[in-house]
Amino acid sequence: MKDIFPFDENNGIKLQLCLYLRESNGLTIKQNAEINFDGSQITLSTTIEQNANCKTRIHYNNRFDKKNVSFKEAMVRGVKIHVGNQPIYFTHYITPIGKPTVCSMNFINLEYQISNKTPINYYRLSNDAQFLADYLNDFQLKDGKVVGLINITCSFFLYKSNNYILFHDGDRVYLKTNSDPMPFLAVTSFFSCCPIEIVMENKNGNICVFEPHYKACLKEKTNQLLGYLFCGNKCLNYFTDFIDLLAGVERPLDMEKIYLYIDYYVRAEYLDEISRLTIYTSILERISEVDKGDDTYETIKKYFKKLHISVDKVNCEVSKKVKDNENKSIGNFVQLRNFFVHHLGNKNAESYLRNSDLLFNLKMAITIVILKKLGIKEVQFDRQFHHLSIFDDFIPEGDNFQK
Repeated sequence: MKDIFPFDENNGIKLQLCLYLRESNGLTIKQNAEINFDGSQITLSTTIEQNANCKTRIHYNNRFDKKNVSFKEAMVRGVKIHVGNQPIYFTHYITPIGKPTVCSMNFINLEYQISNKTPINYYRLSNDAQFLADYLNDFQLKDGKVVGLINITCSFFLYKSNNYILFHDGDRVYLKTNSDPMPFLAVTSFFSCCPIEIVMENKNGNICVFEPHYKACLKEKTNQLLGYLFCGNKCLNYFTDFIDLLAGVERPLDMEKIYLYIDYYVRAEYLDEISRLTIYTSILERISEVDKGDDTYETIKKYFKKLHISVDKVNCEVSKKVKDNENKSIGNFVQLRNFFVHHLGNKNAESYLRNSDLLFNLKMAITIVILKKLGIKEVQFDRQFHHLSIFDDFIPEGDNFQK
């Protein structure tokens, strides 16, 4: 991939940087700096040697606008670098007494061009996409025996017209397509319950490096709830089967809204219990189109009824187990959300939220709704997971584990 993305963790780009110092004689020091990208941060760092002939310490502006920073020829294998119009900031300084000053700054993005033009667009995915590499290996056979693994590519369609090719190089996963990458990113983020982002793109030789919005990778890179759900005889927690179900359906008309639901859905994985309750309820408000003046709970309840989702099962007996500060029962999950938001809750409510299945049920309800909105309409539990089902009891269940 070095011909497609010449700049990565293994290839530093040398820049000549002009620092304007606050010296009485107006001295300007030119210093080489190096940009590094570790998959999550684009960092420029440099070391400024102290001037032995200058008695005053070296000072420099906290902010370096474009007019104060001069990038001379920056080359790596013939690559010419240019930075966008955003201001350049130094964000970190270390100046031990009697030692060189170390400066560093982070870029939100970096853009450069290479002479090697490509007719198809390439994207490098964020570190959370590493789980996809497991689907991009096959057994290497010799004399009928498995002797190792070989890398393979995976080509597939989404919504009939979007064609994608996945491949990997070590832990790095790449996407190759001339289609819009957003449907793939949204579907894959939902499938893994992790934020799958683009950190590098190559469009006809114009390359952008992006700092991902989510720096920390989640330990779990699987949406465990999909393991309880089936469409036909296919369990929804296997990526290639999941993608196959979306290959031949029409792209949803409200895809932009679905992107937003999935973004909130994934973001909840980084939050505490109370924040997750708040964000799950907010997602359901948006999905069920609660208007100003509407009763939020009743509107969501009506929406659940259309999908045969049991609101009583979702509520998880909250009315029997949680009381407010006036010893009145909390009637449902919306009231519980409001109790935390407006009255800060109490220990009884916190304990219930931490130990009950309410958050599981709310996430399961949102999971089912998003599946249907993506185009997987026939969603059911297997009878083995009947105790986890939030559907009405008359909804049939599968028998996919029968021998």
